[in-house]
Amino acid sequence: MECVLHGAGGMDLIDPTFQRATIQACRARGLPVVLDEVFAGIWRLGAEGAWELLGEKPDVSCYAKLFTGGLTPLAATATTEEVFDAFRGPTKQNALLHGHSYTAYPIGCAVAAEAQRMYRDPLINDNLVEMGGGDARAASGPLRVGGGPLRVGGPGPPRLRRDFLTLLWDEHAARAISALPCVKGVTVIGCVLAIELEDSVGGGGGGGGGYSSTAARDVVLRLRARSIQARPLGNVLYLMCAPTTDPARCYDLIREVWTELSIVAAGDDDDW
Repeated sequence: MECVLHGAGGMDLIDPTFQRATIQACRARGLPVVLDEVFAGIWRLGAEGAWELLGEKPDVSCYAKLFTGGLTPLAATATTEEVFDAFRGPTKQNALLHGHSYTAYPIGCAVAAEAQRMYRDPLINDNLVEMGGGDARAASGPLRVGGGPLRVGGPGPPRLRRDFLTLLWDEHAARAISALPCVKGVTVIGCVLAIELEDSVGGGGGGGGGYSSTAARDVVLRLRARSIQARPLGNVLYLMCAPTTDPARCYDLIREVWTELSIVAAGDDDDW
């Protein structure tokens, strides 16, 4: 299960309460919990482990991408001792005969170790907020505006001592974007800014949105002219910063996105 935000599924924000209840139901039936944190883990959603947003620990969790800051390919699968011991033994019959294409090689491991150090070091990463029963609203919990009620959530139950990322994307700018007639909704969580466009934008391609839509393509191309590397997922436009990115830079980026989408909404550009 992918935690809270389904990346390749179109940046869909999933109710953490539903996922927490699903995990608890699996545990009650003795089923192992396997989480896909390749996209969502390593601070992407504002917490070091995406499972922390659910308040439930997995039995198996997979990591990559931000593991090395995107500089080198590296993947890792973490398990509980109980799961690990199930494959411990002197022969192949006991082993899990599977591995990642890029795992445990020296360069990748060295880069990953340095990336983790930078993410966790408050002297380097000014975005860290220590949480422990305080106001969870200060951290980068999920925010969804447009296309439904506003949802602002903290990162789950209070903990004795846990670091989360501060809010990186400006909430007021996200609201302004969500109010544009060409926008269905905006999701802001951790390092991710995702904007769902009306399928009619840029011709859209019809089909009611989804992967077949081309609504976000032209907006992405226009943002590249501003040196902004956004990506399209059908009718969803999204940007991702690093866990260490200055919130002021995120504000500049979201303002540029608002500017381009305002032009689209006004119909003032001959290219549309």
